[in-house]
Amino acid sequence: MDYNDKYFLDSNTIVLLIDKDILIEFQKTYVEIIDIFKSGIEKQRKLIKERLDKKGFQNDYGSRYVEDEFALLDQLDNIDNQIFQYLTIMSMYSKCEIMLKNWLKAINPNLNNINHSNINGIKKLYKCRGIDLDRIDNFIYFKSLNKTNNCIKHNDGVVDIKHIDFYQIGKNFRRGEKIKLDFKNIIQLADKISSFMLDILIKVSPFKI
Repeated sequence: MDYNDKYFLDSNTIVLLIDKDILIEFQKTYVEIIDIFKSGIEKQRKLIKERLDKKGFQNDYGSRYVEDEFALLDQLDNIDNQIFQYLTIMSMYSKCEIMLKNWLKAINPNLNNINHSNINGIKKLYKCRGIDLDRIDNFIYFKSLNKTNNCIKHNDGVVDIKHIDFYQIGKNFRRGEKIKLDFKNIIQLADKISSFMLDILIKVSPFKI
């Protein structure tokens, strides 16, 4: 069977096409993930409230008991939210780093040792191919994502560098501060990151996307 080279899709081209679709839906995906998480937490709150209501506490001791239960639940909610937010940030960065490495392999299949490269190494490899990540819109947000990911992985979410800025998102953290991003911030960040990644994909793609 004859194939017209113009329309033949090799494995590298397919990777780029699939990643394009993922990035177009990037922000929407995180909105859906967060909504599922929040609905699960709210369901647990409702179940606990129903359980407490059935006990029918009427006296002062009972009232204090109920208050203590809900105070504990609020603490657990905060912990669960933070853990989930941290996992979401780490997931977002990991997905983007894997894409950036896969795209380098797609435009240069003979590239070696890329799996061990950090963000600075990745930047150099792209620059060697005429793509300066520093000049692409929203790269500042990718750098913030990278720094946040590192602080979460290596320092329990406490900033261990001079500062981490999120610019228009409106969150800035200084050395020694605990990183606290709410769900709205994460969704805004996902939008900035998807825009940045799509701009790179357009530059590396051998075809118009």
